[in-house]
Parts: sequence; structure tokens; C-alpha cells
Amino acid sequence: MPAATIDQLLQQAIALHRKDDLNGAAKLYRQVLVAEPNHADALNLLGTVEGQRGRYGHAVGLIEAAIRLKPAEPVYRNNAGNTLLMAHEPNLAVMQLEEAVRLKPDYIDALCNLGKALAACGKTDAARAMLRKAADIDPSHERVRLSLAQAEQHGGRPHHAKDQFRKLLDDDPNDFRAIVGFLMSDRVTETSREMVQAESLLGDQRIPTLERSVLMHALAKAYDDLGRYGEAIGLVLKAKQLENVTFDISKRAEWAGDTKSVFTREFFAERPTYGHESRLPVFVVGMPRSGTTLVEQIIASHPKAVGAGELPHISRMATLLGATSKDVKVDAPRIRSLQPEYVRNLAEAYLARLDPECLAKQRIVDKSPLNLCYLGCVALAFRNASVIYCRRNALDTCLSIFMQKFDRGHDYSYDLGTLGRYYRLCHDLMDHWRKTAPLRILEIDYETIVNGLEAQARRIIDFLDLEWDDACLFFHKTNRNVATASQWQVRQPIYQTSIGRWRRYRTYLGPLIAELGDLADAN
Repeated sequence: MPAATIDQLLQQAIALHRKDDLNGAAKLYRQVLVAEPNHADALNLLGTVEGQRGRYGHAVGLIEAAIRLKPAEPVYRNNAGNTLLMAHEPNLAVMQLEEAVRLKPDYIDALCNLGKALAACGKTDAARAMLRKAADIDPSHERVRLSLAQAEQHGGRPHHAKDQFRKLLDDDPNDFRAIVGFLMSDRVTETSREMVQAESLLGDQRIPTLERSVLMHALAKAYDDLGRYGEAIGLVLKAKQLENVTFDISKRAEWAGDTKSVFTREFFAERPTYGHESRLPVFVVGMPRSGTTLVEQIIASHPKAVGAGELPHISRMATLLGATSKDVKVDAPRIRSLQPEYVRNLAEAYLARLDPECLAKQRIVDKSPLNLCYLGCVALAFRNASVIYCRRNALDTCLSIFMQKFDRGHDYSYDLGTLGRYYRLCHDLMDHWRKTAPLRILEIDYETIVNGLEAQARRIIDFLDLEWDDACLFFHKTNRNVATASQWQVRQPIYQTSIGRWRRYRTYLGPLIAELGDLADAN
């Protein structure tokens, strides 16, 4: 294919990419690569598309291939870092982004991404320093100002964040990200111009579907804050329908059944010395919105512990072991034939991926709630690990999940009936792990923490064999980045208003209550 034709194809692909036609852009990028397999720009851009589609492993591989062809290209390094950030690999992202900044010290996007990656690694001060460096280069740059506001939001300074979001809106009242950031930074106490602007933007048909859904969820959160419950859940129901996400719960049920049939008491009894002896990892599991972030924050407030956030490492380990849950059946023969050396190597790889500064601590919290599904793999790889299982009223948990706009990976949460069935599957699976997995498991109820913080915090710290420290009672003052949906709640002292929240929405929860059955009745 002539070079001119290849360039023309590439430009057509870029035009589609800019219009968010990811499928069309990917098709043309691949045509370029068929004609010229070592076309670095096409590799980089196809990798960027794949990252936007959530195919992070494939995306990183493509961009790294582009880097091998042009190692001094800062744009490729920035795209690799940004994709690794989306894949919840902040330590690896930092390495790529630091190189991008070294190659081009005034690269605003790379500086902002590096600030975000450092924050995700728990290096809040370093993150702010990087963003200030970007601001010194161009204080009026929209990305810089937005990043500074988001850093304040995730760093536990909601009032500072709101001030900065408002300044962005002074310049552009239609700034979608600033409106969402403002509404999500703190509890809304009165109707504000940001709410009015959000309501106005919903009528703009030019807003892409995903952005519209994010906006609708943020506005619903504001309605909930103000006690406008019918409007809140009505908007969320519309947002879920708008995205048209489906989830095959029958495949998930089949996977859960296969998991139980492989990871039995006998399976573990035959492998007593598998895995790594480290006591460093603490796995905080449970359904999302069940108190996992609160428990992590209590532990992370201890001077000898650190919270690593929601790491993807165990789910990836599960894939390598043959225990994956993403539309692939459990590979029972593979799991039963695993050799001790292989499992230990995976455990060592897990530890090697942790931030080196964390390794000086006595306990590191991996707070990926749905690692609950992979406790068989945890028991195999880390026989001395500590597991804390967080529970909360089933209806309160499911309502909170449904009202939240998660990233992809929580497709079960788009339909109330499906959500109820998914909750029951996870509940039954946890019951299986209690009976079979040779793990130390502490079970904590969110409501008991709310009603007796000190007693439960002491239980948690004692379970981890750490000496008590009063800092654990003041978790809301701990200076660390929190980027999950609970970011502003864990900055507050314990409060009780979230207990029994489902009752405000009772008339809308019929499909959920029906699927939960006795789990709803028990609450």
C-alpha cells in the first residue's frame, strides 16, 4: 500500500477517534497495521482506543510496541502511563510518566497524569508538587486547574475542591467535569447554581451517552442529599436504561458453582504448604459500598499499616491460575494440576508489584471488595494472609451500589433484579469460603462500626496483631488519597444517616427485594 494511502487511512482513523467512534477508528488503525506492521503511530493510537474500551492488557502491549520503535517519544510514554492508570497499575504508570516528563519537562498532560498516578500510590505531597509544577508552566491550563481541584477532592479537602471547581465554572458554566466534581465533592445542602446547570445540561443532546449518565448520577446524588428521593432514583433508572448495559447472571452463577466444586476443603488439605508465608497482605473484601473503604481507612491510620487501594493483582492472578470469572469457565484440571513453585512465583510477583515504600510496613491493605470471589486463590497463594469480610444491610448495600456510577466491571449493577441475584451469589460464595478456605477471616458489620467505633476498630487492629494506636479512631483525618466512591464519606466522623437508607426508596425496590428473598427479610 502506498505511503500516501497509509497516511490517508491514518487521518481518517484519527477523525473517527476524535468523534468517539472507537470501533470505526480501531478498524482503520488495524488496516494501517496490516499494511505496515511497525507503524508506531498506529500502534500507539490503536492502543489508546483499546484502553478507552477497557481492554487494558491489549492496550498496554500495543503502546509498548510503539515505544520500542520510538523510545524517545513522550506522547507514547504518556499514553502508556494513562492506560496503566485506568488499569489500576499506578506504580507502573509512574515509571512511564516520569520518563515522559524527563523527555519533555513542560508536557502538561504528562505532569497531570503523573500527579494522578502519584496520588493513587498514596504519595499525596509528591502529587501536589507535580501539579504545582504544571501550574507554574501554565496556571490557566484547563487540565491543570481540573487536576488541582480533583487532587483536593481525593485528598480530603472538599471545600478547597469546591472552590476550584467553581472557578472553573466561572470561566465555562458548561464544564461537565467541573459540575460533576462539585456535586460529588461533598454533601449538597441547598439548591445551587451547579445543580441548576446540571439540570440544564441534561437537555443538551450533544452530550455523549456516557457523560450524560455520569451527570445524571451526580445530580441524583445531589437530589438524595436534599431528600428528593423520587427524583433521585428516577434519574438513576433513566441513566441505567440510557447506557443499555446487560449482564448474564446465569454465566456468573455457573462460574460460582464451578468455583465451589474445585476449591473444596479436601483441595486445600492436599496443599498445606502452597504459596507464600508472608503475613503482609490484608484483604478487605465484601460487596462494594459495604464499608470496605471505612475499614481500610481505619487500618491505614495505624502507623505500621498502609492502604494500597483497590489493586487488580488478585483478579489477574485468578486468571493465570485458571479461576477467572469473566465469561470463561473455571479451568478445573489446570487448577488441580498447579505446582507449588508456580503458585509461589505468582505470590512473589504480587508482592513485587506493591509500592516499595509500602514494604517497610507490617501490613498492607488490598481493598478490592470483589476479591471475595477469589478467596480460594488468596488461600492458595498467601496461606498466612488476613481477610476482613465487610457486611452491611443487604438492601442498604444494593441501593448504594445501584445509585453509584461505577466504572465498567460492575455490569451486574445496572438492573435491580440482577443486582439482587448477584448479591445472593456473593453471599453464598462467602459462606463457602468460611467452610473450606484455610484463611484467618474477621467478619465486620458496618452497623456495628457505626454504633461502636472504638470497640470494632480495636477488634480489627487486634486481629492484625498490631498494637493499638488512637490514630485509628481519627481515620477521617488521615492524610491519604481516596479515589473510590466513598471518598468524601470517609473524611467525616462516623455518622448513622446511611443506616436504613433503603426505607426511603422502598416503593422502587420491588425487583431487588424479590431476588434477595430471605436476605432482605433478615434486614
